[in-house]
Amino acid sequence: NELFTNKILNDKKFELINLPSPDEKMKKLRSMGLVPFDLPESYRFAPRFPEYYGSYVFKNPESYGKAYLAKWVKSIKPSENHFNKSVFELGLSWPRSPELLQHFKEHLAEIPDIPGATLIESTDLKDFAINPHEYQSNSDVDIVKIIASKAVFNVDCKEEHCWLVYNSAALKGWQAYSGSQRLSIQNANLGFIGVKLERGTHFVWMEFSPVEPVIGLIVTCGGWILALGLCLRHLSRLAFYHNSKTVHKIERLTTT
Repeated sequence: NELFTNKILNDKKFELINLPSPDEKMKKLRSMGLVPFDLPESYRFAPRFPEYYGSYVFKNPESYGKAYLAKWVKSIKPSENHFNKSVFELGLSWPRSPELLQHFKEHLAEIPDIPGATLIESTDLKDFAINPHEYQSNSDVDIVKIIASKAVFNVDCKEEHCWLVYNSAALKGWQAYSGSQRLSIQNANLGFIGVKLERGTHFVWMEFSPVEPVIGLIVTCGGWILALGLCLRHLSRLAFYHNSKTVHKIERLTTT
C-alpha cells in the first residue's frame, strides 16, 4: 500500500511539473491569432488572491461576430440550397450531412476572399447580375442590444445596398424592420438571417414571435368550443327527454 501511495504521489508531481505555465498559455493563444481584449471596468472583478489568480479575455479578429455586413456575397437560388432538403433526402446525419458541408464549400470556393463572405438565398434577378459581388466601402454596423428574441442594430450602409447578416437561425416567426418599414428576411449562409438594406443609415430591429403558441391557442379554444357544444347538446337532449316525459304523463292523466 505504501509503495502504491508513493507511486500515485510521484505521478501527481510529474503531472504538476508538466502543466503549462500562464505565460506559456498566453503565448499559445497569441500564436493562434487571438489578441487580448481589455474588459470594461464594469466587467472586472477583484480576485480574492490576486497574487495567484487573474482573468484574461482574448478575441479572434477574424471572427464574424454575432452580426456583420457582408464583404462578399454569392447569391444562390432556393433550389440550389441543399439545406432546404429534408432528412429523407440527406439521411440521418442531417443537418451535419457531408453533402451539406461539401455543398457549402463549393459555393464559398467561388468567392476570392473568405472573411466576411456570405451565401444569400435569393429569387431577385438583380442579386445575380454580379455574382459573387464585392462590397468595398467601409460600411458599419453597431450592435445596440441583443436580448433573447429581440435584436437591435445601427447600420451605416455606404454602398448602393448592403447585406446585414445576423447569426441566428432563420426560423419562421422572425420579423425585421428598418424603423417602421418591414424588411424581407433571406437565408444567409444556408440557415441564418440576412436582410438587404439600401444606402443610408438604418435603425434595424428584429423580433421573434413563434407561430406555435398561436396554433396552440387556436387548438385549445377549438377544444373548449367543441366541449361546450357537446355539453349544450347533451343538456338539450335531457331537456327534450324531460319535456317529452312530462307531456306523456299529462296525456295519460287526461285520458284517464
